[in-house]
Amino acid sequence: MVNKKNILVIGGTAFIGIPVVKYLNDNGHNVTLLNRGNRVQNIPKGVKHITGDRNEIDKLKSEIENVKPDVIIDMACIFEAQAKLLVETVKDITPKIVMVSSCDVYEVYGRLIGTEPGDLLPTPVTEKDSLRKKLYPYRNPENPSRMDDYDKITVEKTVMESGLNWSILRLPMVYGTNDYQYRFYKYLKRMEDKRPFILLSHYESQFKGCRGYVEDIGYGIYLSAISENANNQIFNIGEENTVTEKNWVKKIAKYAGWNGEIVVLPPKEDEKPMQNLDTDTKKIRELIGYTELTPENIAYHKTIEWEKNNPPKNFAEPFNYEEEDKIYSELALN
Repeated sequence: MVNKKNILVIGGTAFIGIPVVKYLNDNGHNVTLLNRGNRVQNIPKGVKHITGDRNEIDKLKSEIENVKPDVIIDMACIFEAQAKLLVETVKDITPKIVMVSSCDVYEVYGRLIGTEPGDLLPTPVTEKDSLRKKLYPYRNPENPSRMDDYDKITVEKTVMESGLNWSILRLPMVYGTNDYQYRFYKYLKRMEDKRPFILLSHYESQFKGCRGYVEDIGYGIYLSAISENANNQIFNIGEENTVTEKNWVKKIAKYAGWNGEIVVLPPKEDEKPMQNLDTDTKKIRELIGYTELTPENIAYHKTIEWEKNNPPKNFAEPFNYEEEDKIYSELALN
């Protein structure tokens, strides 16, 4: 017998939110989404909907009260101000908030992007390891943007100090259907274009980064919402066995049917080792029984098919095959 809960999901119709809502709905919970209504086609039958802006969530308080949420899952909180407004609005309405966070809170991430000086830190990172000292990792005074005030550290702190029960999930690099970051694409495009080789710098070839398939990550968020053991806990979530970038490309090649050569370039003279960003996920597995439900071949095949059928309109990674051919030829001569 399912212990049905009333669950409000902020967001829920884009990428990771889609499987979260599906798991909740399929398992008999009463689900309501709160979002701007831009993707109503992704709302499953039987799921209720509140149309509104999460940045003005205080104006929706009466509608949230009508839901009587046992849990609020926030899929879309990236600023401290959003977290504070959420807590202030719902602190007398719900007993629990599940906050979706990121592995970018860790000091190792600051080492990776260069905002935290110091020697390389050991990985995999556990939930007890140190966080970044420098807040707002994407703030650039010379190029102001919407992301200037982004920081999941301040979001987490606000929720943990709310006086409510909470669960925080520090997500990895997530791939899969509807991935707006197209994590396979810079390799998959070359494979689809039948390139005979793919070049990797020595630096990036050795990098270990935490990853996770979208449906599995959605399952972990679902579990954290319904499990009492998840209350007031921080969880890393992601694949148990982290591989290097080179071996990750090999996996994509295997499932894409590409038999070309993966070429690692010689290290540069001044090259330093790369900071890894892999996380330890034992805690979520042991405490609430999380495990991947999707076989690897299915996860990769579904991701490949989606990215092939929905190519990005604009992709930041350049595809300069003429330059790649030149580099490859020079390697052969040496």
